[in-house]
Amino acid sequence: MRRQKAFTLIELLVVLTIVAFASGMVVLSMRSSGTAQLTQDADRLIAHLEAARALARMQGTPLRWRSVEKGFVIEPALLSASNAQAIPWLSVNTQSITPSIFLSSEPLIGSQEITLTDASNNQVRMRVKTDGLGPFIRQ
Repeated sequence: MRRQKAFTLIELLVVLTIVAFASGMVVLSMRSSGTAQLTQDADRLIAHLEAARALARMQGTPLRWRSVEKGFVIEPALLSASNAQAIPWLSVNTQSITPSIFLSSEPLIGSQEITLTDASNNQVRMRVKTDGLGPFIRQ
């Protein structure tokens, strides 16, 4: 009886499949935590903006979204000073480049965009925008 000196094709395919699967899992787990946190903050911001937009339409009063040091404020647009409580970002590294936007009480509010960035990596940016008619989306 002869001894086998090499791997069979089936054995090589099984090993390659396992290596490919493991590599795929590593790539998925290497997703930038800054990007993941920015995505969470953007999704949460979209929910707040859509709620504020609905509130502005329901009350017939325009609202202003304003960036503050560690979060944002949604307040009546016509008041110069507001006691509105700041809503903090989920991540301490999230910052807004956009200082403020207005949410009209009209159904069509005009194009609006907020750019978020990760303070630890300024190359990571995410935009939350609307064309004025549709909902806010993350890009």
